[in-house]
Amino acid sequence: MSANAPPSLRQGRLPPAAAVALGRRRRAFAPRRRERVALVQARFVKHRRGLLTFLHHAEAPPPNTVSERSLRPSVVHRKVTGGFRNEAWTTADAALRTVTDTARKRGAAIFATLLQAAGTPLPAAGGLAA
Repeated sequence: MSANAPPSLRQGRLPPAAAVALGRRRRAFAPRRRERVALVQARFVKHRRGLLTFLHHAEAPPPNTVSERSLRPSVVHRKVTGGFRNEAWTTADAALRTVTDTARKRGAAIFATLLQAAGTPLPAAGGLAA
């Protein structure tokens, strides 16, 4: 904080005009916030019977756990490397992860599943066998 700043700002207080403007802005947002809270409450009331089903039935998995675990490697990759620079690589990575995750969940061999998904290889350039 500058030594030339008014004493109210140096002490962490807003000037009166700014405090009045901020108060008006807060009051303007209050009805919208109450509406959002009311909407969330209404959704909880509407869906309350299904919200905690997994607590009463052992066979029901907790929500989103499997989905979140499937997304985790992609999220870590994006955070560590900054993500892909090309949309084609993003799409290819998503397709590859989808195939490998599905194979893992089914208990199938991942490499064999990838070979099956890729199909037969294209002939080498010039018609020569590799």
